Amino acid sequence: MKMAGGDVAETFADHCEQVIFDGQTLRVDMAVTRFSSQGAGKQPTVRRATACRLVLTPQAALQLHEQLQRIVAGLEQKGLVRKRTKAPAPATTQ
Repeated sequence: MKMAGGDVAETFADHCEQVIFDGQTLRVDMAVTRFSSQGAGKQPTVRRATACRLVLTPQAALQLHEQLQRIVAGLEQKGLVRKRTKAPAPATTQ
């Protein structure tokens, strides 16, 4: 989708799939959840598909971090989100 007044494409995502720093750039893979119908009376299947990858220099990654911190602080002040008091348990793989 093109944004009004510019040539910048906008991509919807509902999940941050993966973040990797390779020593020179930060890669952020964003994903979208897709539902497909299996016919009448059947449960739809759900799958997650990569929607886009944002590749940032370290400087741009730090700028993004700072701006996200400001947004989260504003959301906390409005009571829309709250800080976790305990870190989530690490994921285990079998």
